[in-house]
Amino acid sequence: MALRLHNTRLLDDGICCFNFIFEDFSSVGENVYSKPFFFGGSRWRLQGGVKGGQFGIFLRWLGGGDYTDKVKCKISFSVEIINNRDPSKSVRAGNMTDGDEFPKVSFGIGWSKLVPVEEIEKPNSGFLDDNNLFVEIKCSMVQILFEDKLVINVTSRTSHVSSSKFSLYGEEWYLVLYPKGEPKKNSSENQQQEHAAAYLHREEPGMLRFKATYSIFVRGGREVQVSHHFCNNNASIAFGIEKFTRTKDLKAISKGGVVSIGVKITSIEPYYYFGFDTECWSPPSNLGDGCSINNVFPLALKPSSSDKKMLDFNLVFDPGPKCEHAELEDSAYYMKILWSVNVVCIKDHNRSVTVNSWDVPGRSAFCYSQDEMSMNTTLELNEVLNPYSPYLDDEKHLGVRLVITNANEVYDPLLINSNKHSVAKLREMNAQTKAAVENFWKDQLDDVNAEKDRVIADKEEEIAAKEEELNKKEATIQALEEEISESNEYLADIESTVDEIDGKKVNSIKDLVQEAQPEEEELAKQQEVEEKLKAFLMEHLQFSISRILVVGAAGQGTTIKGHQELDLAVFVKDLPRTEHKSWLPAIVFTIKTLLKQEGCKPVEDTKGDQPASTLPPCSDFMTTSTAVLFKCDGVNVTVIPVNDWEPMGGYNALYKQCLGQPADAQLFYNISVCERQTEFISLQNVKCKELIRIVKVWSNSVAWRNSSSTPSQYLLCLLVAAAYQVVNEGGDESQAVIRADKDVFLELADMVGDDSLEVFWNEYYPSEDYARENFPVPFELPIVQDPAIPTHNVASAGLEDWAQFRRELSKWVAKLTL
Repeated sequence: MALRLHNTRLLDDGICCFNFIFEDFSSVGENVYSKPFFFGGSRWRLQGGVKGGQFGIFLRWLGGGDYTDKVKCKISFSVEIINNRDPSKSVRAGNMTDGDEFPKVSFGIGWSKLVPVEEIEKPNSGFLDDNNLFVEIKCSMVQILFEDKLVINVTSRTSHVSSSKFSLYGEEWYLVLYPKGEPKKNSSENQQQEHAAAYLHREEPGMLRFKATYSIFVRGGREVQVSHHFCNNNASIAFGIEKFTRTKDLKAISKGGVVSIGVKITSIEPYYYFGFDTECWSPPSNLGDGCSINNVFPLALKPSSSDKKMLDFNLVFDPGPKCEHAELEDSAYYMKILWSVNVVCIKDHNRSVTVNSWDVPGRSAFCYSQDEMSMNTTLELNEVLNPYSPYLDDEKHLGVRLVITNANEVYDPLLINSNKHSVAKLREMNAQTKAAVENFWKDQLDDVNAEKDRVIADKEEEIAAKEEELNKKEATIQALEEEISESNEYLADIESTVDEIDGKKVNSIKDLVQEAQPEEEELAKQQEVEEKLKAFLMEHLQFSISRILVVGAAGQGTTIKGHQELDLAVFVKDLPRTEHKSWLPAIVFTIKTLLKQEGCKPVEDTKGDQPASTLPPCSDFMTTSTAVLFKCDGVNVTVIPVNDWEPMGGYNALYKQCLGQPADAQLFYNISVCERQTEFISLQNVKCKELIRIVKVWSNSVAWRNSSSTPSQYLLCLLVAAAYQVVNEGGDESQAVIRADKDVFLELADMVGDDSLEVFWNEYYPSEDYARENFPVPFELPIVQDPAIPTHNVASAGLEDWAQFRRELSKWVAKLTL
């Protein structure tokens, strides 16, 4: 169990990115800490752990050196728990726009409940790689704030007062305040007392230089921003504002002769400056010995030329003679140094050349002591070394700035027993490729958003005009709705009057039975077409057909007079149990094509040039998602291909299968039980089927408003059967006949008029064995559960509006007599 720094990199916008590994994550306790790492002139430490089943992370500030009192650090940072399988599922916290202030050393900011541990350890979650968790921290410096209280009532012997020290980049700094102004030669006492002076002072400057932007402020008073290079000469030990504020203003804001003065450092860049003496060079082989900064950091920079033409620079890590990092060679650690070389053009700064190690994979990895990395510039040796080169000063010195942006010891488990340089280079190439892809899609998204904003801006006036137009239309619609409502009330009054008149007209049930009974010739024609179609389909269809049955009205025995109709169910074996939409249309099309080709042939071939059709004339072909519809010798035919479920487990298997299918697939399973639906109606009493015919004839005579108000033929059959069973339950056969003629239709009207109607049968399955809450399509009242399949509510199949159905049936039943 360990928390190690795995990689560092620099993003395009100057954000430093640190990657950490939580090794052996399943063993991580409440607190595990990384080694200190460096960023923004300070040391930092990452803390992570598991508590209460939650994984949390905190970033702690350790300060910029020995002096940390009265110092605050403010940065922007974010944390990302990397999902290696799907980056979009990575867990992120924090942002790079808001700043977080660390008010004192060892203070930590983070999240104790970043992500549940069970989510991380879930199999195939993508968070763990060989039980290792990867975390990425992005940091950007906002400011370093130091503030101290100084006494301004100085004596005549003392012209200035100094603050306590604070540390940054391991260097010591402090503020110097001259309350009465900095003493100058040939200046009167009055002039000295007019303005106070304030300076930022660097203690004991060495080779390391700083380019800093900072502001000096007095609490409750003035704040002034300056920029300066702190170099290694006496003139750059201190820099600030000579006329910082008026002395009398300083006294006015003091309390007891004490003021609070501070400095905000918003930008600071450390660098080394080398002046290479080119007069001792012998190009291209000898370009001098280079310069060492071993007393500051174990590095040396030396010029070189690998191709004898271009100027290069080599950075040597831990150059010796005493190697301080010899232990790196046989470990899984290496020094990651993000360094940059700037060749200064003395006479034209626009021609200065900068090369960065982070732009070239592998140039930032120093794997052992005296390891050396080379950076190639775009400058030719002749361009730099000729006597008139703009890059040389009057003493023929070549000015070069070395910037160490970030330097940390990082860990990579792949480095053990491996080529350390190759692994480090591959890591950087992978990071650069990932960053390039991310930046590309970010730019694409920005372009899309910009175009979207432009289109929206262009359309604002048009949208406003459309909104006004829509408001006017809504007002018009509201007025029309009110008018329609008034019209409906008027029509209801008229219908009521008509009903009173029509109420005097009565229909005899006995007469209606005769009128609905089909003619023998019609039934004979129906049967003839049935036999020819069944024989033709059995012989010519290329599917594995088990049987062809007559279903619907013809199979039920409820065909009505003047309506010759024939429904044929073609049972096909070995069809898929699911995904009907993918294969059923092809079967429907095949059946239609076969029948159309045969039905269009002449019935008798008088010329003898083509075979005669084995079918009567067929026409008016059309298809639905489940059937072929056409006319054959005047009979309306519907051919329905369905699965043969007998070899697949029968109806119980069908019921189980349909329970696991979505709502839009239920139609196909309802059709598959057409044989059982037909059988249920066909087994009803003869008198019951006579009454079913009467109700069908009545339904065909009603001018239904639309299809959603029209009851299906199967629903009418089930409702009449239910009413018949209720009326005749418990009576003998002679009484049943008498009562059916009088009471069945009244019971039917009561059932249809009941909003909470619920009808079910147990002939083919126990309804209590199938919990309705598990049905793909929830049942809503009224309910007429299909006796052939438990998941089908026939009352809601196609009939969305029962209002007209109830009204029309009630009026019709009221006019019936025996």
